[in-house]
Amino acid sequence: MSVLRRVLSYTSDPEVVARFQKACGIIHAPDPVNLKDENRHNGNISQHPNGISPDAFPGGKSSLVNGVCSNTGRKMDSEVVDTKSHTNQDSDSQVIHRNGVVKNHEITDKGKKRAVNGVIRTGTVPFRIENALLYYVFSFGAQLGNATFYMLFYSFSFWNFDSYVARRICLVWCICMYFGQATKDIVRLPRPKSPPVVRLETRYELEYGMPSTHAIVGTAIPLSMLIFTNGRYEYSMFIGLLVAVAWCILVCLSRIYLGMHNILDVIVGLFFAIVVMTFTVPFVDPVDKFLVTHPLSPLILLSLPIILSLLYPKLDKWSTARGDTTLILSITGGLFLGSWINYNQGFMSPNDASLPFSLNFQYQAVLTAMMRLVSGVAVTLVLHHYMKNTVYASLCFVLSMDPKDPKTKQKFIVELPYKYLSYFMIALNTVYTMPLMFYFIGIPRMSYYTEI
Repeated sequence: MSVLRRVLSYTSDPEVVARFQKACGIIHAPDPVNLKDENRHNGNISQHPNGISPDAFPGGKSSLVNGVCSNTGRKMDSEVVDTKSHTNQDSDSQVIHRNGVVKNHEITDKGKKRAVNGVIRTGTVPFRIENALLYYVFSFGAQLGNATFYMLFYSFSFWNFDSYVARRICLVWCICMYFGQATKDIVRLPRPKSPPVVRLETRYELEYGMPSTHAIVGTAIPLSMLIFTNGRYEYSMFIGLLVAVAWCILVCLSRIYLGMHNILDVIVGLFFAIVVMTFTVPFVDPVDKFLVTHPLSPLILLSLPIILSLLYPKLDKWSTARGDTTLILSITGGLFLGSWINYNQGFMSPNDASLPFSLNFQYQAVLTAMMRLVSGVAVTLVLHHYMKNTVYASLCFVLSMDPKDPKTKQKFIVELPYKYLSYFMIALNTVYTMPLMFYFIGIPRMSYYTEI
């Protein structure tokens, strides 16, 4: 028991995360607010506007944005002066700026980071990036668990790869993420303490830490891809396993590097995904067939995401967790409803070709795939923009709420339909409308309607 206690203590220690960050080039730096003028005035810098000495900057000009000094003299997004109070758009609390210092550091400027002479502040810990390569590598790894990646991944998979595989990955991803997010809001263990940890992703700061849902998705997607392509395509299983493991490690390490999770959160997330997949994967084939072909499928696909969103654990404080979970459920519902429509309109028929298929990387095929991706993403972004704005404006009008109030989107009665309708329609467009568009403009993927 003492060994287990030591292991748990070590893997949950924020100092371990801080040391890992330091080894990767995230260095604590002097706060740009507390400049050397502090010594000049015996520690009292409040005698100058916003607590900053004008002669510390060329021309005596200075700007403060969320507690970060800019020596450019250029006006930035929102200047902070004196002791004004600002409502945080991602928090129920207010963020108080006094002499340019953020008193409540939960979220600053919707997650934007401001740099002054290479020093960045995202919370209470100002820092400097000394290894740019690792920063970009781990930032990319973190993006493999965000909404933008989901949209690109499923769009590319349906348009250019294999909708049979993509639907099955989507089912596993949805189940793992729903239970992972719900577990996080039931267990309610905090993220690593900052300081000593530097948190580089402020968007998720209000969420709880265990299990790491990035670790869950970083395990579920590549492992599912390996499982559902095995025997269907000709490729080296060793290389496939190597890619899946590298993908998983990159995502998991990115969460520690960015200071959003301790080691224990990541380990629990990884094993959580494996356990859920063990009970889920054997039933994926019959569930996929039912949802694509059964007459009652639309009723289930339209209602179940809403029911599961309503059953989501009650939050003790607002965070992005519930909205992100609704997003995942709506994407899954939209993708399967589009596939059901394709099947019931007679567009889909089984492929008579024998397995396994060979992977085609010919120049013409790759060029056509890129044309589909670019044109499809362009249409999807336009639809996304107008769907979000239209749905949000309509909800605010019907419910008599102020659309400019940042807290409006946090209200359950707005957040659920706003996320659900927007992403459901985008997913439906991805699998139904866009393949038809590709057909009419002459860049169809001929096997798309055979993948059932």
